[in-house]
Formats: sequence, C-alpha cells, structure tokens
Amino acid sequence: MKIFRLFILLIIISSGVISCSKAPLDKERLEAQNMYPRLISSLSRSVDSLNMAQDSATVLSLTDKLSMDLTHIYYDYSADAALKLTEAENDSITDLTLRIITLKDSLLFRFAHPILETDSISTDSIPLTETTALSSKR
Repeated sequence: MKIFRLFILLIIISSGVISCSKAPLDKERLEAQNMYPRLISSLSRSVDSLNMAQDSATVLSLTDKLSMDLTHIYYDYSADAALKLTEAENDSITDLTLRIITLKDSLLFRFAHPILETDSISTDSIPLTETTALSSKR
C-alpha cells in the first residue's frame, strides 16, 4: 500500500513538472508575435488620425491608407501567421477594427448631414410691452 501511494505521488509530481515545462514556439507563432505590434500600431494610428479628420475626403483617404498598411503588413508574413494569434490578440485587433468602422461611419454621416446654425435669433427682436400689446388689439 505504501508503494502504491509513493507511485501515485511520483506520477502527480512528474505530471506537474511536465505540464509546467514551456513548449517551444513554432515559426508561425513567432511570426504572429512579430506581426501583432505592427497591426496594433497601424490600427491605433488610424483611430487617432480619424479623430482629427475635418472632412469626408480626409476620412476616405485615411481608410484607404489603413487598407494599404494592413495589406503590406499581412504580405510581410506567411499566410498562416494570423491564424496563430492568441484569442486576446484577436480580441484587441477586433476591438480596434470595430472602433475604426464605427468612427468612420459616424464621421461620414455627420459630414453628409451637418447641423446648420440658424441665421436668426430664436426670440422676437421687438420686446412685447403693454403699449404694443394694446395697439395690436385695435
């Protein structure tokens, strides 16, 4: 019985050591780790640039530039590299991408439907007094 307990303890300890050992990263995962900062940097710059856009032409040119930047980044790495991104990395890329899409759409809508200031004042320019009220009743 004591030998059995010792054997079980040995199995538990060895499985703990084996599970804690770090597995070597494959080539695609290393590429994904190198690609991720470039993607985040490009997406973050685009969000900042879009926030400063003053007209629809600027918004459209910035989104075209982002498209070209992402194309160049993805062409620099193997096709499987993006598949090796972790879930957290994918989530942060997705969040930034959705932020860019939402910002672009809201800016284009705002530029297409501007809120115009009225050119007149909202109240009557002639003050209503008793004399003007009496004269208007006649």
